[in-house]
Amino acid sequence: MASEYVDCCENPSLEKVKVFLSTDYDIVAIRRCRSCGCYWYYWMKERTFSDADTYDRSIWYVRLNPEEANVLADASAAPELSLFKDRPGLLKDSDGMNAIRGIPRFLE
Repeated sequence: MASEYVDCCENPSLEKVKVFLSTDYDIVAIRRCRSCGCYWYYWMKERTFSDADTYDRSIWYVRLNPEEANVLADASAAPELSLFKDRPGLLKDSDGMNAIRGIPRFLE
């Protein structure tokens, strides 16, 4: 489960608040921790490369304050990535879990 990667509390468990995009390869959503109430912007991208033996999944989390989460939840479309260009986030990929700042390379 994706919630094991976030650092908002000792027992994070994420639930969907709003889904902006859900395809076979991408999920873009706002999620909320059931344990502590922390909101997260969530982007999961899966890729299968041309050799069909190589698979990659990247998950990016950006913590949102409640006001941001409410505004985004009421929006009809996903926010522009520029909103997160200088924000700290968490990236889970083949290199493990890492703190990052700004938009992850897999979305550029």
